[in-house]
Amino acid sequence: MNKTKIPYVTDTWNPFVGCSAYNSGCINCYAARLARANKIPWGLPIFHRERLEDPIKQKTPARIMLCSMSDLFHENASTSDILEIFNIMRQCPGHRFMIFTKRLSIAYDHFVIELQNHGQAMRHVMLVWSVSDWSTLDSDWKQFIDIPSHLHGISFEPLLSPICLPPQADRFLDWVVVGGETGSPNKVRFMPEHWAHNIMEQCSENSISFWFKQHGSASPLRSSNALRGAKHHELPQSMLLPSERTVSWLI
Repeated sequence: MNKTKIPYVTDTWNPFVGCSAYNSGCINCYAARLARANKIPWGLPIFHRERLEDPIKQKTPARIMLCSMSDLFHENASTSDILEIFNIMRQCPGHRFMIFTKRLSIAYDHFVIELQNHGQAMRHVMLVWSVSDWSTLDSDWKQFIDIPSHLHGISFEPLLSPICLPPQADRFLDWVVVGGETGSPNKVRFMPEHWAHNIMEQCSENSISFWFKQHGSASPLRSSNALRGAKHHELPQSMLLPSERTVSWLI
């Protein structure tokens, strides 16, 4: 595992490296950009078995982004490898895991297998759906909430359109993170600040934890993590590490 500057996790764990574009949100993919910068081979996911037990070796509780350099549920990732990763997570209840994906149908299949094998979802794992626009949210919302993960989050990064959270979002959604697109300023797409602020207000009204990450490279505010002068860095209580439970996560 590796320490990371991604603000809502402490570490990244990459048993898979490599991915392919799935939709318009992938156009300026940060992982592909990072791979090119570090001369890491990029393409279809490659399984790194030598990294499989990294969370077991990490004794200090960590909040871990799984596959920050891939999508765990990529079409070319084998079911047996994915289930081995699920097994490692199940052995590490002291950690907190965030799994980001765009591929809901494959995620559904594997969470169902996990539930059938063990009888209950892992309480220390949150599935985070990566969505960039309202039309995708609207068309695939039902598929997302049907996935039997204990916790559900949405990452609107890059945010490419205004968003209206679906009805009863408060019943199914535990966390939302919003960020503008990063990369070359003359290539990335601009996120108006009021789009992010509107999502923050919807989350507040529905008691959904909200995290604002950054304005994006096309904004004069760029990497600022303040939204209209205020910082919003919330996480669901069950995603907090023991050392964090005595501090406020509304900053």
